[in-house]
Amino acid sequence: MKNILITGASSGFGFETALRLAALGHHVMAGVKEYNDLTRLEEEATRRNVPLQVIKLDLLNDADIANLDRFDIDILFNNAGTGQTGPVADIPFERYRETFEVNLFGTFKVTQRVLKKMIASKTRGKILFVSSNAGIEGIANLSSYCGSKHALEALAASLKLELQSFGIKVATINPGPYKTGFNERIIYSAYEWHDRNTALTPESDYHRLDEVLATGQVDPEEMIQAMVDLIPKASHAYRTVLPQAVRERLKQEQLATWDEMI
Repeated sequence: MKNILITGASSGFGFETALRLAALGHHVMAGVKEYNDLTRLEEEATRRNVPLQVIKLDLLNDADIANLDRFDIDILFNNAGTGQTGPVADIPFERYRETFEVNLFGTFKVTQRVLKKMIASKTRGKILFVSSNAGIEGIANLSSYCGSKHALEALAASLKLELQSFGIKVATINPGPYKTGFNERIIYSAYEWHDRNTALTPESDYHRLDEVLATGQVDPEEMIQAMVDLIPKASHAYRTVLPQAVRERLKQEQLATWDEMI
């Protein structure tokens, strides 16, 4: 059984994955951003009779990250993430940076903290990054999220090479449009600052992304089960993209960009 740290366990993939891995006998440290999330996850673990250790872990709180030194971690599952919508021409810089602060820099801080102890203790562990289909493609009016996930892909790919001599494995998991509530949380973020009197981008473009995020979502069970299987597994693919239809589409589109003209 493994000692597994999961970030972003207050909802979505992280919430259910933490509970299921703990139910399988792993020692799971489930990181949540807020104290009320901590209570909610603890109550659900009690209801399921699952021994789960829930900890406060806000990726923007250095004290929370320093607290990770207390734990022995075999596997780090970087699942926490956030998102903002809005076109590059209009989105406020602070909103854009917020996405990178959590998805890239916060994840970097957690990874570096855990990694230092892994290397010092000669733990032949594993670090997984939850990326996205948005980490492989571009999506109009979602460049802050796509950009942060593309950067996360680069971090993972470089880290994989750096850690080969230490015996620490690195992988990404790239969920497509699963119905976890994430899209619903970010879908209207642009309207918190959008001003139709000053915006350079037509309002119809904003609505187009709303439709993309709101439609085509599928049951997350497939992805959750894949995570539960992959996280403790000794060997598996470097990149796991699901659903399969999204995987095939992305592979074809990536290949096509090599010959694309502008």
